[in-house]
Amino acid sequence: MRYPVHVVTAAVIAGAAIGAPAVYAEQTDAKGFIQEVSGSVISALKNTENNLPARRDAFAQIFAQYADVPQIAKFTAGMAWKTADEATRNEYVTAFRQYMAHTYAVRVGEYGDEKVNIGRVSEMDNGTYVVQTSITQQNGQPPVALNWQLQKIGDTFKVNDLRVENISMSLTQRAEFAALLATKNNSLSALTQMLNTRLR
Repeated sequence: MRYPVHVVTAAVIAGAAIGAPAVYAEQTDAKGFIQEVSGSVISALKNTENNLPARRDAFAQIFAQYADVPQIAKFTAGMAWKTADEATRNEYVTAFRQYMAHTYAVRVGEYGDEKVNIGRVSEMDNGTYVVQTSITQQNGQPPVALNWQLQKIGDTFKVNDLRVENISMSLTQRAEFAALLATKNNSLSALTQMLNTRLR
């Protein structure tokens, strides 16, 4: 599956008025967070053109800074996570972070000046927000719906899922890993080894 991260660009966001209710401030912060993520992705794409190792390192830094990697890794591991010890889990999280950085670095294309418009921000339960965005493509194709699920952690946000045309990237990755785990007796250690092998 091709992850359309290359279409993430600088966003057009609305500023909050001073003294606005807290809920509006939170929603504006969520929009600003997505704008910051977009800027980092654009910078990585522009500065690492035709340099896969550099692009992989750049995406690893982006994931570490903006994504809730441990939580995503836990979710994508499914039942295998529950039966693994702490050391095995830590090894898997490290491999998962590197694997995802490599995957995105390989699959994204060149920056093509696509435009992202940030729309509605919905507050869910337990400090979760969904930021709805639409991407205007330069090839005349219809806009792409790209929605970000954010978790408020302390005074910042972390991305814990990305839905492209209503398809969850976390669920997609979980399904792929479940198929691999089914051939390895649901062993998280075996999944870690497979991910590390793919990085070579």
